Amino acid sequence: MRAADRRVGKDSRKACNAEHSLPSTAMLTSLDDHPSLHEAPSVRVFQSSVPNCFNRRETTCTTPMALDETAEQTWDRVACGASESKPRPGAVKVFSAGAACFVPRVLDRGRALVGRNADCDLVGNDRSMSRHHAEVRFDGEAWCVEDLGSRNGTFLDGVRAPHTAGPRGVLAAGNTLFLLCDDVRPFLTQAVEVKDGIVIGPTLRRAWREVERAAQASPVLHLNGETGCGKELAARRFHDAGPRRSGPLVTVNCAALPPTLAERLLFGARRGAYSGADTNAEGYLGAADGGTLFLDEVAELPLEVQAKLLRVVEHHELLPLGATHPRRIDIGFVTATHGDLCVLVSSGKFRQDLYFRLGKPVVLLPPLRERLEDVPFLVERALSQFPQPRQPHVALVEATLVRAWPGNVRELLREITEAASRAPGSGRVRAEHLDARAGRAITATMPTGMARDSVRGGGERLKSSAAAGKTPAPEGAGASATADKTLAPERAVERRRIIEALEQCAGNQTRAANLLGMSLRTLVSRLAEYNVARPRKRM
Repeated sequence: MRAADRRVGKDSRKACNAEHSLPSTAMLTSLDDHPSLHEAPSVRVFQSSVPNCFNRRETTCTTPMALDETAEQTWDRVACGASESKPRPGAVKVFSAGAACFVPRVLDRGRALVGRNADCDLVGNDRSMSRHHAEVRFDGEAWCVEDLGSRNGTFLDGVRAPHTAGPRGVLAAGNTLFLLCDDVRPFLTQAVEVKDGIVIGPTLRRAWREVERAAQASPVLHLNGETGCGKELAARRFHDAGPRRSGPLVTVNCAALPPTLAERLLFGARRGAYSGADTNAEGYLGAADGGTLFLDEVAELPLEVQAKLLRVVEHHELLPLGATHPRRIDIGFVTATHGDLCVLVSSGKFRQDLYFRLGKPVVLLPPLRERLEDVPFLVERALSQFPQPRQPHVALVEATLVRAWPGNVRELLREITEAASRAPGSGRVRAEHLDARAGRAITATMPTGMARDSVRGGGERLKSSAAAGKTPAPEGAGASATADKTLAPERAVERRRIIEALEQCAGNQTRAANLLGMSLRTLVSRLAEYNVARPRKRM
């Protein structure tokens, strides 16, 4: 191998690619830790035959290349990013050209130029993006975004630039969305895949690999995660990866079991065990023999039932109600709670001895707000369920990315489905069709109506005013405050947001409509409905 080929860096990669023209088999450091990635329908797999310029040991492997990524960019991701131990700031393009995507990019200098030109670090094939649209900088703790006089503005977490966010943020430039993160390494060797209708991104995949390892090493697993974050899917993953995969998977929602019937439903009963027991009745434990029993919200079981369950876990013996001799069973156990099981033990709601049998190993399932790379794909999945699949507007996707979603995937899919049902015809589903309460913590003073504050423009003011229990008033809107009193609260809030958007866009109604996530025709209709004079565009 020539000395030029052994050098590590961009020049050596170019020399390697030029000499070998990227034929069919790649020689790279092995990525065997990521076998499931190569089945992802959202990525394509490329193979090339080039000398290994990064390691003397040459190993053949396949490496995922994003749909709008060059071979050289993939070399940057795989060879230069994943092996380093220090965090590397970067960005992931998650929505572009009207569709979800996944293109991670390392920003070594902690700063990047965003735009349509090829010389930009973050490039968008987006006609609504300026050639040099914005600049982003990371100082080690927070991201700062500066607009470079773009035509349509730049937004960070829904707030117009210049703006500063924490170590992570959602960047909107034109109709393209990026996730800014303080460490992009977890995204460099993995992609988002949609398999059997399930969206699996790098963050969720790491948790599922822990589940699979536990299935090989232990007959029990405890899952801890918020409601709607996929605990039942993780239990299925444990079952399919374990030695009892050929047996049944029985799922039990312990919170739904009546306390007086919990023991009979779990353990079963023999004929004559109680009044009205005319036949033998098999319980959930018996039905799961040879397979896996998933006990969701296991801490909701009565303490006396927990004591009897302990013997089953410890001795693998099942004694139904009315029986005199136990029978041997072989069951794998998956338990789940949305709260910390240790806290439940200390509060007396869960038996300590049962915790020592079922509480370890434990896998923490990430909430949706920690796996934002999955959100655009989940939105597309929800909209694809309609007889005539709908397309999401970029403002809708941006609105879903900046909300907390306490109900996680379950809440997101339901709200997107409802938003699509509100959208007229077969057009794009916009942010204005999303309920104002969607994705927010439930409080006594939640907003009602459609989601006008989730779209670009004035979002930070509206959020801070809502947190203080006030209705935000735009600058120079003293006369309109009286008019607001004649409207229902949610309509008054919408009227004020429209006025703010017009102020921000210097009277340009087309831009204001884009900021609000509605069509120009809808905006004009709202202006007439709320008795707001149509402003003239100010130069």
